[in-house]
Amino acid sequence: GFGSAEASILTARGVLRAQDILKANFVTPPSLDALAQEVGLSRSGLCAGFRQILGATVFDYIQDLRMQQALSMLKDRSASITQIAFAVGYNHVSSFSVAFQRHFGTTPSDLRRSNVMPVI
Repeated sequence: GFGSAEASILTARGVLRAQDILKANFVTPPSLDALAQEVGLSRSGLCAGFRQILGATVFDYIQDLRMQQALSMLKDRSASITQIAFAVGYNHVSSFSVAFQRHFGTTPSDLRRSNVMPVI
């Protein structure tokens, strides 16, 4: 727990607010310090609360949002892999490809060629 019930409620509200902020800004997310300040939590309180309430680190949550968007864009086929990489917040296609392969077990180009999209 977080100590008192009041502290738990404040932490939960902060984490859920942080989740909303990240959903809206996953391409260029705020720093942990800025995010914590915006939601009224300490950096460590935000990180601990995020893991406890959402079951993921802030970084992993952002990565998941980016990968979900990338997968959706890959299905659409109207954007190149380079365009998708930039659209989901990567400055280098190679970094995007590595992150994508770690997340889905295959490269974006191999996944697009296979026509078998994972269910998320």
